[in-house]
This record gives sequence, C-alpha cells and structure tokens, in this order.
Amino acid sequence: MITPQLLERHAAFWKGRGTAPLIGSMAKKHWSKNPYPVGAKDLICEPRMIQAHELELRRLIGVKDAESGGPPGDLINPVGIRYPEAWMEAFLGCPIFASETSCTAKPCHSGCGETLAAFDREAVFGSAWFAKAKESVATGDTLAGEALPTRQLHLRGIIDMLTAVMGETNLCMEVYDNAGELDRLAKTYAEFYIDAAKRLLALRKRWRGGCVSTWRLYYPGELLDYQIDASSLFSKEQYEEHFLRHDERVIDQFEASIVHLHTCGLHHLESVLKIRKLSAIEINLDRESTAWEPERIIRAANRIQEAGKSVILVGRLNRGELDGVISKTNHRGLAINNWFAEEL
Repeated sequence: MITPQLLERHAAFWKGRGTAPLIGSMAKKHWSKNPYPVGAKDLICEPRMIQAHELELRRLIGVKDAESGGPPGDLINPVGIRYPEAWMEAFLGCPIFASETSCTAKPCHSGCGETLAAFDREAVFGSAWFAKAKESVATGDTLAGEALPTRQLHLRGIIDMLTAVMGETNLCMEVYDNAGELDRLAKTYAEFYIDAAKRLLALRKRWRGGCVSTWRLYYPGELLDYQIDASSLFSKEQYEEHFLRHDERVIDQFEASIVHLHTCGLHHLESVLKIRKLSAIEINLDRESTAWEPERIIRAANRIQEAGKSVILVGRLNRGELDGVISKTNHRGLAINNWFAEEL
C-alpha cells in the first residue's frame, strides 16, 4: 500500500537519508516468454518486423499490478508498458522486430557520415513512431486515472542509440576510423535526446507531484531513466574519451536521473561517477555472466554511496545473498528490486 510515509522514504532515498533500504520483490512472470500483442487480437511469438500503427496500447499497458499493489515490498508498481520497448531506436529509423521474448532494433546505417546525413530531427517529431509514443503516454495516464502512478517511457541513452543505428561492429570501427564525425553524431543525438525526453516527460501527468522510474522509485519532481548498455563494448578510456561528455550533457538537463549499468559494465563505474548531477546508479545483477560476484556488487554499491549518489540493485538474490548485501552496505540511499529465486 502506498502511504505518505512510504513516499517520504522514497524522497529520502534521493537525499541519501533514511534508516532502512527500500526493498521490493519482482514477479517471476516478467522473466517468462510473453507473446507480443499487436492489433486487436494478434500475438507475435517468432520475431517479425512491426510498424507503429500495429501497436494496440491498451493491450501493451499493464494496470493490474498497480491496482493490486503488485509484488510486495517498498517499491512502487506503476501503470506502464509490460513488454520490451524500443522507442528511441524506432525514432531513429531502425526496423523494429517483436517476439515473445523481446522487442529489438536492426541497424539502418553503416557509418557516422551516412547516419548524420539521414537524420532529420523535425521529421522524427512528425513521425508515426513519435506520435505513437505520445499516444502511449496519454493512454497510460487515462488508464491510471487520478489514483494510480504511471512511469515514463524507457528511452535508451546516446551510446545505445549509436549502436542501434550502426550496429556494434560499425560503431567500434568508427571509434578508431572516424572519431570526429562520431563526436558530431553523438552531440546531435544528445541534443535530440534532451528535446525528445523533455517533450514526453512534459506530457506525462505528474503523480503526487513527481515521477515513477522504470525501476519503481518515486521522485518528487522531474526524473530521467537513462541507460548505457553498449558502453560494455569499450574500455574505460574509450568510454571517457568518446562518450562520457555526451551522457553528461544529457543528464545535466534534468532535475534528477538514474543511469542503468550491468555488472559487466562496472569497469565504467568511476567514469559515470564523474557526472556531477547524476542522482543514482542502477546495477543489473547479471548472475548468469562471469562478472557476477556478490562481494563485487557490494563494493560497487558502497563506492556509489561514498560518491554521494544513491544505488539501486535489480536482479535475483537468494535470502542469504540479500541478507549479505543488507548487512554490508549503507542503508541510506539504497534500494533493492529483487526476485527471490529459491533454486539458487
């Protein structure tokens, strides 16, 4: 149940205050195969390309978890799209493919010069995909009514946009062969990102005067969710040289922000902590990867808090691991979005 006291705890999270971590459970169904709904009745299992007009938003947006309170705990379950999203990739012209396990983009250009020449900011804002994104915000607000929280659309960050448009291999080659044009393209995308995110956030009806993150945290004001998954392709030095300033440029324009990292991207932690205005870092606990190590996650969480930022841990922890994290971290400015996996 969402109470004034719970909202006060969420507000304290952003200030590094509070006496106990915010802990919530994740529903297992979010990890199961889930055929992608299109049109009035159709479902997609095997990957196929989709168009904006095929999205039936009332089938994509989930309300039940928000109405029921969802999985137990301290985190907030907002009304929002229950399926994978690829909004930013679609805005940039990438073909979008949906299936029972994902919604992904295929590259549409091969290099920075070609990509810059093809990009038309005003055409994007007049596109069918951007219109559908605005419709998604309005539909979510309508379904939520006055009582239920809604979350913003999930928009990938600059390095993920570059990877989506050109593909991993081409982006890696451009770092070596075409750094100047890569910088111009990243700057162009950063300016577009700020504009697009501001427009969509402005459309979203504020709930209790604030926003609810993809990661189920309430902030009493403007909040940006941001991710840099593709940074894992690069060394710490390459990320700082070619991409960090563009991420900072975006984050500086928002009141509060969360950057999403995976455990395999923690070699960028010190770089990301240089973003002065960044509010929090979310770490996805990829225990299937060789980067998974509970003590490493604990060290990262403590380092984030030492730098004056809050930390969100998202993933599967058994009871012993959860107790270990809680006992070895600072409870102020700590949130854990956990799937209890008894088989672990």
